[in-house]
Amino acid sequence: MGPFLLTSSILLPTLLTATLFSTLLPWTEFRSHTIAISDTIPLSFRTSHSVSKTVNPRAHVSIDDTRSIVLTLRNASVADEEILAQFVKGFFGGWVFAFERNLLGLLSGDIVRYPDLPKPSSPNRIQTASSLPSTTLPPLHTILFHAFQVIDLQLSTSPSYVDFAFGSSLTSFAGVHRFSISRLGDDSKTIELAFEHTSCNPNVNRPLPGGWVLFSLHKFYAMVLYREGVAGVMRTLC
Repeated sequence: MGPFLLTSSILLPTLLTATLFSTLLPWTEFRSHTIAISDTIPLSFRTSHSVSKTVNPRAHVSIDDTRSIVLTLRNASVADEEILAQFVKGFFGGWVFAFERNLLGLLSGDIVRYPDLPKPSSPNRIQTASSLPSTTLPPLHTILFHAFQVIDLQLSTSPSYVDFAFGSSLTSFAGVHRFSISRLGDDSKTIELAFEHTSCNPNVNRPLPGGWVLFSLHKFYAMVLYREGVAGVMRTLC
């Protein structure tokens, strides 16, 4: 089974699960907040090493989208890394991702493959939701659930971010998620929490199969994953 078919076979049943939980979960945290959505990604992400050198070095046609929300922290001194860690824990460790997480757990090997990236002799691995840290990010090169790899992170300057690659540069499907935090205003309590995504065929310059149908399904799934990640941040830090 090719990587895109494998991804699709995981995505479709996962969407059913996501639909169920998006119906059952109250999402009360979002009553006074608006999520901004765009079918583009920032230039800073498009020209980043993760996109322009690793996932889409030939600048092929891609699927792009961004979601962001403005939140107010209870405590301005909370570190960007802890905010991102809470988001990652909610995104990959929550109910919405549970079905996909369990399916990926059945794999015997990794489906995220980028041979040009540095290869640690024994990369850190996260295989269960309970292994996702609450206050720190997974180290660089960590592989999550056989399918996502930390390929870049920045915490010393604003915006802070972590990049997770998926797919493979050797196949017809590759992509990267960026989760980022920007401090707004003088008090540092107001933040923008963004989820940026791009995916493409890294070897042939043509659109990914599935057209608008698959893109619409992707956007729905990405939104409910994003909401669960944000909800984790809001419950613990806002």
